[in-house]
Order: sequence, then C-alpha cells, then structure tokens
Amino acid sequence: MPQHLMALELGPVVDLIASARKTRDLFFGSWMLSEIAKAAAAAAVCKAKELAGTNCAQPAHDLLIVPAPDDLQRMLDDQQYSVGDEILLIVPEGADPREVAKCAKQAAHRKWIEFAREARKHVGREEDRIRQPLIRQETWSSQTSENLDQDVAGEIVEVYAVWIENDPAINYSARLDLIKRLMIGRTACRNFAAAEGIAGVPKSSLNGKRESVLVPPEQFNADRRRTPPVANRKLRLSRGEQLDAFGVTKRVGQGRKNYPSTARIAADPWIRYASTNNPERWESLKEEAEKLAREDRERDEDAVLGRVVVDGTAFPSYPQYSAFAYEGAILYETRQHEFLEEAAIPDQRDRETRLFDFQKALKAVSTDCGDPGTYYVAMVADGDRVGELLRNRRNADEHRRFSQMITEFANSVRDIVAMHQGALIFAAGEDINALLPLDRAVECADALRTAFQDTMKKVDTESTATLSVGLAIGHFLDALEDTLAAAWQMEGHAKAHPGKNALAVSYSPRSGAPITFRRSWADDPLAALNQWIELMRQKAIPEKAPYDLRRVAEVYRNWPQNTAEQEGMLQQALRADLIRVLSKKKGVAVRPQIEPLLANVCCADDVLEVCHIIMIAGEIGKAQHLAKSDSHSLDDDNSVIAGGETR
Repeated sequence: MPQHLMALELGPVVDLIASARKTRDLFFGSWMLSEIAKAAAAAAVCKAKELAGTNCAQPAHDLLIVPAPDDLQRMLDDQQYSVGDEILLIVPEGADPREVAKCAKQAAHRKWIEFAREARKHVGREEDRIRQPLIRQETWSSQTSENLDQDVAGEIVEVYAVWIENDPAINYSARLDLIKRLMIGRTACRNFAAAEGIAGVPKSSLNGKRESVLVPPEQFNADRRRTPPVANRKLRLSRGEQLDAFGVTKRVGQGRKNYPSTARIAADPWIRYASTNNPERWESLKEEAEKLAREDRERDEDAVLGRVVVDGTAFPSYPQYSAFAYEGAILYETRQHEFLEEAAIPDQRDRETRLFDFQKALKAVSTDCGDPGTYYVAMVADGDRVGELLRNRRNADEHRRFSQMITEFANSVRDIVAMHQGALIFAAGEDINALLPLDRAVECADALRTAFQDTMKKVDTESTATLSVGLAIGHFLDALEDTLAAAWQMEGHAKAHPGKNALAVSYSPRSGAPITFRRSWADDPLAALNQWIELMRQKAIPEKAPYDLRRVAEVYRNWPQNTAEQEGMLQQALRADLIRVLSKKKGVAVRPQIEPLLANVCCADDVLEVCHIIMIAGEIGKAQHLAKSDSHSLDDDNSVIAGGETR
C-alpha cells in the first residue's frame, strides 16, 4: 500500500466550544476539544507507524504535519499545548489509512468518555451525600455510549477523515488543495443519524439538540421551574436551565476549577484603579471577599465565590487577576443577592447578614472610585493569506516547519492576552479566541496582529499574511452565547474587507440595537479610536454629535453620484457638514484635529461609520477612565455616549 496524506477534522466546533452560558463552559469546552484532538492525532500516527512496520524508520511524531510537536508524550502532557480541530499527517507505505482513521476516531471517543466519566463521578459523590439522584442515568448512558465501532466517534464528538495517495510527482500544494476539497465535501456529507428523542424530556438549553440528563425538578419540590439548591451549586444552573451530558461535563469536568467570569473581566479596569487608589480600603474589601469565599468553601468544595488560580505555575492560571481573584459579580450591588442565591443560600436574611460587612467595604471603595464598568469584549481572530504561504511549501517537511512556527506564535498568544488583562480561551495555530477588558481590547488586537506578522516574516521574508480581528463589546449580563456569536460575526466581517487585514468592532448597548465599524489595519484604527477618545476627554466635540451625524447621513443618503463631478461635490459637501457639526463646541480650534479623521468619508454610509466609531470610542474611553483617576466624573466626560445611543 503506497504512502498517503491524511486529514482529520473534529466537530462540531460550535457545539464543543461556543454553546456556553458560563465562562467555564467556554474555557473548559475549548480545552477539552484540544485534548480530544491531541489524543486523536497521537493515536493516528502511532497506529500508522505500527502498521507500516519496517517501512517507517522515523519516529511517530515526525509523521504529524499539523500539529507538529517535537515529542508526542510532551504534547499530550502539556495542558497549554493547544491543537485545533484540523489534523494533517503522513500515513507511511504499508499502513492502511482506513485502520489509521478508525484508530483516530476511537481515540477521540475514548478521550471524550474519559472526561464524561470524571464529570459523572463528581456529580455522583454529591448524589451519594444527599441520597438523591441528580442525573437521569438512562439518558446519560445513551449520550456517553462506549461503542467504539460506530462510523463516527459518537454523536457528540465527530471525527471525519479523508486521504489521498501522497504522490511526489504531484506538486505538494496541489495535494493540499485536493485534500482540502475532499474534506469540505466530507463534512458537507456528515452522518445524519435518525433522531431518537425521549418523549416528555426537555432538550439541553445550550444547544437544543440532545435531551437533558438532569432529574426533573418536581422530584425535589413543587416548583417545576426550580432545580434543587445543591444542583444549582454543583452545576451553576439558572432557573429552568437544562444540560445534556456534554453540558454537564463542561460545567463540572475535572472537579473544582475556577475561571474568570464576564463580570470579573468587565470590572477589571475599575479593579486596577481601585486597588491602587486606596490600598488600605482595597485590602479591607479583599478581606471581606475572602471571608465570604472561606464560608463558601467550608459549606462545599464547589465554592461559587471561589478564587481563580493566580499561581503562574498552575493550569489554568490567571496571575493578571491577582488584585481580585474572586467572582466579579459580587462587586455589583444589583447582582449580589442573585449570586448568593446561586450559591444555595436561599434565605434572604442569611444573605443580608453575610453581605453586610462586604457591602460596607465596597461602599468605602466606591466612594472614591465610582462603580465598576459593565462591558467586556469577546475577541475572535484568524490569519489571512496563510494558504498562500502554504502553497509555497515544497514538501511535508517544509510544511511541518511552518506548523512549528505557527505553534510558536500560538504559544506567545497567552502571554500577550494576559499582558492586556485578558483571558485566553484558545489559540490553535492562527485561530484565537479570548475575553478582554474593554479598555485594553483594541490594543491587544493590535499587539497580536504585530506578533503574527513578525512570525510570518520568519517563515517568508516576503510574507503578506495578516491577522483579521473581530471584537464584540457586550454587557456582562447579556447571554454569553450572543456576545460570542457577535465576535464570530465581526471576525467574518473583518475578513470580508477588501484586502482583509482588518479590525471589525460591534457594540451592543443594553438600550439599543448593535452598532459596528470596520477599518483596515493599514489605516491604524487604534490611533483613530485614541484620537476620538482624546477629543471627548477634552470635551472638544458636542455631546449630541452622534444624533446630528445620523441626520447628516439621512440628508445625503440619496444624493446623485452618477459622475465623477457629482461624487466630488458630494464628498466636499459631506466633509464640510461633518466639520461644521463636530466643531460646534470649540469652533475652528478643533478643526485640525477633526479633518484628518474624516479624510476617507465619501458617502452617507461613511458618515454612519464615523457616528459609530465615536460611540464605540466613547465607551472605550469610559473604561479607560475607570482604570485611571477621576473615575467618579465619567458620566460628565463621556456623556456623548449617553446622547448617542440608539434607544
């Protein structure tokens, strides 16, 4: 049997990662996907080498092209080594690719079952303690079948495989193009098994595909909408929430591990300032938070107010959040009682007693520093024109070295995100997903773009590869899935920009429709945002500017642009009107600062984009003020946003 080039793809990625209500679902789901992919990749090359026998003298790890580890065992042991959903390998002469593909699928399935068993044991210990079932075992068993002889590795984790003869007479890039087309066709023809629903059992709240494995609430109390307090605590369930086996595994897999919440990330600018403004008051606040956390841990190992690990030697670890390593929701007065109710403290008087000292310490800090912000950012980034670089690889060895350079970049991403106070969800190759505080998000995106381009220059000094980034600004009370979906949408919007190499940002205010803007990195959107922020800090533009700009856009919406002369007249009139609107407050003194920011305005849609970038810059500026001094005057300094929101 000749040598083959094989591609494996795991999925469905959206189900594995993006279906999330808690950040734990998101972080653990992405890490679990990486671990499953590593298991499949390692099993595939080990099986290929075994089947090839004496025909394969090279070590098994050298058969892997994507990923390209130096040592298989180190890859499997290193929890920070991320692998994406796509795997490429060489199947040496004498090895049957069908057997290799089957082995990879079985390994992926076994790894998923390993995670599921661990989660089931964790819940089982609580069932033994309270002597009541929390999981419907029949439904759980049907979703965690150990049958390894099925065509796909279970309904939850699917593994697709395609392969072609690795003929050296055919150009290597042509082989890559062919196997990519085959994989697109294979995933389009996925196995659609007959639905096997269970009458009367609700579906999972996260994806709506599979039945919930949770015992019906009526077995615990008369309120069918309420789950038992212990289930609320163990599984962090909201009212009426249902989880399938995969959802439960993401929620409790590997026991007690705390991940930064969207509330903690949204509050981060305020925490950075408040922790340094009056260290004595801040330490008092942390002491009260630690008391609450300690009481929480004494009641149950699954502390709802648990600390995230800040020791850089552990995994997962978030030393960037050492200033306040607790659940951020406790910092918001309107969320405190709901939060403690989720911690299975249903009695209101008990909650008020527990919160009294903490609220007193929080009020002392807020007197000087104001209240924490409520918006955070989800980031999705992907490389552009990476395929062009791959087409220049002449063989698998060069491709493997290219993969190692991509891995080098991915390994640096965690540190770059942490430097900007963010939390990395995953970085596999040039695919990046992270959560960031609002004041540092665009700066982080720019740093990642620069690092990626520097890495690609090491591969090819003539490289034109770039990084397109999508950012979604969302309220921490908004559904996490919605903010993630907006970030994915913005990443696609950025890549759709002519020439790609763009930043796209969406902002979803609580009181209006989302707004977006897109700008090429070549036009330096970071500098443009900073200039608008500075103009607002100086109160150099009117508070009602966004409203006025919308009216200008409508006035010029249907102006004729049939000739070059008409286009020129429109642009001249537009810019003159924009300068008039934006310089109402400071007059001619501010024109030199405004005119360069309007240089690319050519039509009514461009006016709306200026309106949107001003509103987004105002929200970012508000977060930047929170991280610095004078935060109590933010409402005055950033009233342009209040005046510009769509209501």
